[in-house]
Formats: sequence, C-alpha cells, structure tokens
Amino acid sequence: MRRTFRRSHIRREKTEMQEIISKESWIDLIGVDIPSQRPVTEETVWCTLKNASRFRGSVRASTGRIWTDHDYEARRKRVLRMRLP
Repeated sequence: MRRTFRRSHIRREKTEMQEIISKESWIDLIGVDIPSQRPVTEETVWCTLKNASRFRGSVRASTGRIWTDHDYEARRKRVLRMRLP
C-alpha cells in the first residue's frame, strides 16, 4: 500500500528558511525567531524512513524508532499514573 501525504508543511518550512537565508549578513540574523518545531506525526515518521539514507544522526531515527507526539503523550500519561513502591 502506498501512502500519500500533503506537502504543505514542506512548502511552509522552505518559505521560513528562505526568509532567514535572505538576510544580508549574520548581524541581521541576531534576534530572529527560530521556527517552532512541528508535531511529530505518522507522516514525519514515514518521511524519515523514506529518506533514512540521506542523513546522519540517531540510529533510532534512521531505523524508524520514533515516537509520534500522540504515542509519547499516551505513554507519558500511563507512566505518570503508575504508583511508586
């Protein structure tokens, strides 16, 4: 089964990065807000697996052992409910 995803977030990130890169010098970059991190979704995990050979970094990321925000929050709530001995 082939997955298809919207690519609007990629266009938005490119626009934000082009705006940052278009600054005249590094002095213009001081004080510029860094774009906020997008939520980790199934789409993010799928794209990471698809392009795993293109980047270096965590082995967990390149092998797809990434938690989506939904999975992380579910586990976090479960762990916080556990009673301590």
